[in-house]
Amino acid sequence: SLTNALTVANGGTGLNTVATGDILYGSATNVFSARTIGTKGTILANVNGFPDWVATTTFIGGGLTYASGNVTCDTSSTSVFGCLSSTDWNVFNNKVSSSSIDTFAELDTLVAGQKQIIAMQEKIYAEVYSEPLAGKTFGIEFNPAFVLVQSANDALGISAGLSLFSVSRSAEIAIPVYYYDKSGTDALTHLNVDLMYRRFIGKHQDGFYFSVGGRYTHIKGKTGSIEDFFGFPTTGTAEQNKFGVHFGIGYRYFTYSGFFWGTSIYVGRYFRDQEDDIVRVATDDKKVIYDFEILKLGIAF
Repeated sequence: SLTNALTVANGGTGLNTVATGDILYGSATNVFSARTIGTKGTILANVNGFPDWVATTTFIGGGLTYASGNVTCDTSSTSVFGCLSSTDWNVFNNKVSSSSIDTFAELDTLVAGQKQIIAMQEKIYAEVYSEPLAGKTFGIEFNPAFVLVQSANDALGISAGLSLFSVSRSAEIAIPVYYYDKSGTDALTHLNVDLMYRRFIGKHQDGFYFSVGGRYTHIKGKTGSIEDFFGFPTTGTAEQNKFGVHFGIGYRYFTYSGFFWGTSIYVGRYFRDQEDDIVRVATDDKKVIYDFEILKLGIAF
């Protein structure tokens, strides 16, 4: 059995005892020594070629110093390792506080560039979104249901219109036309021609819009009362030519093939207060303008 510690030459440490926290180091050739653990706040440094615990040392170099548990920068000379010297700090402070230097010039440039990118994106979006009407300047529309229902019993009824799309990509000029002509004992001629400006709520010609416009109305027919619908004789004839203004709201839907449909409602009044009770005329014989359009189909060119 062994009675003494093995030497380094024989694969041992040469030490009989080691305390808790001790660090072994080579103190000479083939000689191990134990370094007692240092106190709190000290660091292990190279002292005369041997490891030892010290309270203060420059352990990185180039201006970084450790002292009393803190790492600081030596700002007495030039900037090193990300530390600003006193001279550099003065330059930095002057840039921040001086009104003669544009502190945020680079940031302003960046923001301006981002705004330009956003503007380009919006422009591209607008062109893509408006694609159904791209290259199209006008359109025509009509109400097929009105033609089928009103064009009977010696009568002809047409509800149509012309739209101009090239005025603005967020608006349109519309010219709706209503025409009804009936022959016979209860003959009636009724014509409405509107000129309307329609402004869409969004940025494009699509969806809901507000409208404002004027109307010319021509009516010529028999006068009487509602009883004339059931065969009572009329009391005479009357003819009206008058103008009025109106406003309203509507909706448009455009397809990529050029077809579109819309519906609208608008109200107003005539400048001329003429009421003759012309048979088969609902509202245009009165002072008030009231119109409701639905199922109007069209195609853009």
